[in-house]
Amino acid sequence: CDPQCESGQCCRQDDRGQYRCFCLEAIGGTGDRHIERPCEGCPIAGIDLVFVLDASGSIGPSNFQLIREFVANISTILDIGPDNSQVGVIVFRSSASVQFHLNTYSDMDDLLSAIAALPYTGGGTDTAAALNLVLTQGFLGARPTSQ
Repeated sequence: CDPQCESGQCCRQDDRGQYRCFCLEAIGGTGDRHIERPCEGCPIAGIDLVFVLDASGSIGPSNFQLIREFVANISTILDIGPDNSQVGVIVFRSSASVQFHLNTYSDMDDLLSAIAALPYTGGGTDTAAALNLVLTQGFLGARPTSQ
């Protein structure tokens, strides 16, 4: 099969544009018929991912640090780059702001530094402002092929 995944399985694109690895498994004992089944070890396809973080007073600084760590952990499994995966962050409290757009960082080290520096501010909680900002500015810098 072509292309192949790292582990040698066949790589196929599904109807949603996502790539998945499949193992060919003989059925019927003759080896001339195969079924495809999902395998472990598929590479993660590129995505544009926007995190919306609550930095309001009800979260508190220690929980906001856990949020930062979660965002960093998720980001490290992605292949960051303008043709691969991109990460953006919106932070909200009594107002919302874009901390960085999807196309701001194309290097993992720079992205992780920016995540570590995300400010905790406390204050009120305006979730509606955050959601409106996602709609109007959240996906600026998205790759043309992202959906």
